[in-house]
Amino acid sequence: MDQSSEGLNKAVQFARKHGVKIKTHVADLATFLIEPGAWQAIVSIFPHIPAAMRRELHRKVVLELAPNGVFLLQAYTVRQLETGGIVDPSRKQMELFMSLAKLQSELPGLPFELARELQREVNEENFIVAAARWFGTGRRLFSTP
Repeated sequence: MDQSSEGLNKAVQFARKHGVKIKTHVADLATFLIEPGAWQAIVSIFPHIPAAMRRELHRKVVLELAPNGVFLLQAYTVRQLETGGIVDPSRKQMELFMSLAKLQSELPGLPFELARELQREVNEENFIVAAARWFGTGRRLFSTP
């Protein structure tokens, strides 16, 4: 789900290229309604969402995941400000950064099977190439060789 149909079209093309079938929805996260237990997986990549909206969204994530569903999140930590590269969000938007303590309080009842902070290069086509300090967490971890 995204508010950008262009972004979702790219996701569908990427999935198709790798032999994966996905369903997408163009919607506004603030108003999108989902029935409890409806999602097998929710993936959130670098969400820059104001704190009040993010807390409500995370409350819904816990309710909307199916039993044994998976929630994967990549989000910038405040240490992103130390990288010296492109910084989005900025120091003026501190509420947009994530931390493990913040996520544990916003996702009550969701077991964290993996939670770690690491640094890696972010390369979003021709738009952003920068070192990133980000936080990743997942309810369940699936890996491939």
